[in-house]
Amino acid sequence: MFSRRTFLKRLASIAPLVLTEAWARRGGALEQGSSPRRVSGAGAHLVGPFPTLPGARDPFGNPVSPQTFLLADLGFDETFLFWKIATNPDAPFVLPATELGPIEVGLFRFFLGIQSVEIFSVTAEAAPDGSRRAQLVGEGRSVLVLPLEGELRRFEEPVRFTLSAVDRGAPGPVVGDAAQLTVDFNPEGEHARIFGPQSTLFIAEEGSLLFGNVAVEI
Repeated sequence: MFSRRTFLKRLASIAPLVLTEAWARRGGALEQGSSPRRVSGAGAHLVGPFPTLPGARDPFGNPVSPQTFLLADLGFDETFLFWKIATNPDAPFVLPATELGPIEVGLFRFFLGIQSVEIFSVTAEAAPDGSRRAQLVGEGRSVLVLPLEGELRRFEEPVRFTLSAVDRGAPGPVVGDAAQLTVDFNPEGEHARIFGPQSTLFIAEEGSLLFGNVAVEI
């Protein structure tokens, strides 16, 4: 049986991405901070809200509320990160795109996933409120699927990311731990036309996980 870490490493090796050197390294060398003994986390959180389409209905034919949230899954440790919105099963919604204007997304017509290729640094610190806070910086690939110009389009591009995670230290599966992902997209790519060159993926309730937790050992 594979350990969790072995599984994640093998998953990461399935689709390696060669990044454009001039873009991926444009920020120069990263400053190294204090290295924690252990950083890991997994769970789900809400992204949004997004306006729903006027008169839209859910998969069962019921009217939907004026706003909807998307459910995102997150998992990471010192060597690997993945984050994804699998689809939009609850309602058609409107995605406000930076350059393209509002994009109407029908039911089950959206996917966004980010998978790390390399983690550059992992740092952590104890906060005055007793929580432990960690930051991961790395590069990876992002896959976006959504409808454009009447057809479903798929875009895969390199990204750089910063994950900020908070371990509040309480036991149990739902403990108020939090995470927020900030992504730098290639400014010349399709992702940037939709989300802008940098996007903090908006998370409800200040990044609190719906379930799962974050573990930071300093």
